Amino acid sequence: VTIEDVPECEEGGLPRKAWVEDFPSSAGEPVGTAETTFERLRREKEEVGDSPWAPFEDEEEWQLAHWLVTSGLTQTNIEKYLKLNI
Repeated sequence: VTIEDVPECEEGGLPRKAWVEDFPSSAGEPVGTAETTFERLRREKEEVGDSPWAPFEDEEEWQLAHWLVTSGLTQTNIEKYLKLNI
């Protein structure tokens, strides 16, 4: 077999060898910094005096809501709990 007998591309047009090209600068290098959406929302909330736990009253209420949502309880059971007179 000679070099001329081996096709440059495999069936489907894929090259037989890896294509390598130098990148003009360091790959993955940050081009700058910016405020994330989360950081902007948090800053805006603080500027108007909203609680970091809003719309919940405080951290304890947020933790209860978080537990209710992640506990695996059904929506019906969560609603029954929230309707208790405690």
